[in-house]
Amino acid sequence: MDIHEKKIGDITVFTLDGGLGLDNYREFSRRMDTLISPERKKVIIDLDQLTYLSSWGIGILVSVAGKIRKVGGVVKFANLHSEIAGVLHVMRMDKVLDIYPSVDDAVASLHEPSRKEG
Repeated sequence: MDIHEKKIGDITVFTLDGGLGLDNYREFSRRMDTLISPERKKVIIDLDQLTYLSSWGIGILVSVAGKIRKVGGVVKFANLHSEIAGVLHVMRMDKVLDIYPSVDDAVASLHEPSRKEG
């Protein structure tokens, strides 16, 4: 699995390229740990190039999202293929992960005022 990084203004977009499962979830977790920082307050994880996602992979995505939130960041997920979106829906992970149909939609959501404010 490769992780590509790009910036859109103050937003960091990580694109996952390859599969995420039992065979590589630890390596992925370690690599993301090196990329997570308080300086990256707004993060989008783009899953457009994700070829497969096992239950181990789902668990590590939830864990990474928690780590980003723990350092004061916000994380959005974008571009899920229909098969992966279906699995996340069945597992009710679509209630846990903030998922958007595209990176553009996720970017727009990060520019909206928080509904919790005022």
